[in-house]
Amino acid sequence: RAVGRPDDLRGLELYRAHGARHLEPGVLLRLSQGDYHAGDPEGAEAWAREALRSAEELGWRDVVQWAAGDLLNALFAGPSPLSRLAAEAGALVDRWAGRLASRPALWVRAEARALMGDAPGARADLDEAARLRAALGLPGDSDELWAEPSVVLGTGDLRAVAEACRAALAQLPDGDRMNRNFMLGMYARVLLDLGHDEEAQVAVEPLERSAIVEQLTIHRSLGARLLARRGDIDAALASIDEAAALLVPTGLAIVKADVALDRAHVLLAAGRVEDARASAEDALGRYRTKEHEVGARRAVALLGAMTHPR
Repeated sequence: RAVGRPDDLRGLELYRAHGARHLEPGVLLRLSQGDYHAGDPEGAEAWAREALRSAEELGWRDVVQWAAGDLLNALFAGPSPLSRLAAEAGALVDRWAGRLASRPALWVRAEARALMGDAPGARADLDEAARLRAALGLPGDSDELWAEPSVVLGTGDLRAVAEACRAALAQLPDGDRMNRNFMLGMYARVLLDLGHDEEAQVAVEPLERSAIVEQLTIHRSLGARLLARRGDIDAALASIDEAAALLVPTGLAIVKADVALDRAHVLLAAGRVEDARASAEDALGRYRTKEHEVGARRAVALLGAMTHPR
C-alpha cells in the first residue's frame, strides 16, 4: 500500500462527514494510484470509479480526464479481459464525444485493440485522438506518443516498436520517472527480443530503483533473461523466482503472463526443457484469458521453437 494511505482514508471519512465534497476527488485519486502502484489494480479500479463519479458531479473536467485514465489503466493491468477494457473505453468515448476527456479513452482502447490483434482499429483510435486534439486547438504533447509502441507492437514489427519507444522516451521529461520507467520496461523487452542485450540492460536498470511493484518485477524478470543469456543460470533462476514472488499478492495479470514466459526462457537456457514448456503453456493460458493475442503469439512461438528446435 502507498505511504500515506491511512491518512487519505481518514481524510476521506472526514470530508464526507462534513460535506466537503470538493476535496473528495483528489484523495480518491491518490488512493487509486496507491493501490495500482502496490499491484492491486482491482482496488485501484474501485477508487478510480469513485473519483470519476465525484469529479463529474462537481463538473471538474481536468479531474474527470485523470480519473478516467486511472480507471482504464487499472482495467488494463488487472484480470479483466481486454475486450471489457475496450468496451468501457468505448462507452467513455461515446459519452464524451468531442471533449478533451475522451482522448485517454481513445488511447487506451487503441492499446487494447492492438494487443487483441486489431491493428487497424487501434490505428483508427490514435488517428481520432489526434484529430480531436487538432479540433480543440491543442498543441501536440508526449501523451500522444504513449500508446504508439503498443499499437505498433500489434503489427509484430519489433524494430518499429523500438523506434516508437525511443520517440516516446525522447519526449518524456527526465523528472517523470514513473512514466519513463513504464516505457523503459517495454523498450527493454523489445530490445531483448531483438537480441540487443547490452541496450536492454541499460534500459532496464532504472527500474531497479522504482517503488512500484510492477516495475520492480519487470526489472527482476528481464534481468533474469539477461543473466541466463550470459550463462549465469543460478543467478537467473534466483532473479526470476524473485520476480514471481513479488507478483504473488498482486492482480497484475499481464505482468504475471510475461514473467511466466520469461521463466520459460530462463529454464530453457538451464536445459530444463519440460519445465520450460510448462511455464510457456502457463503464460499462454494467462495471455488467452486476458485476450492478449500479441502475448499469446510470443508464447506459441517459444513453444514451437521447443518442439522444432533449429
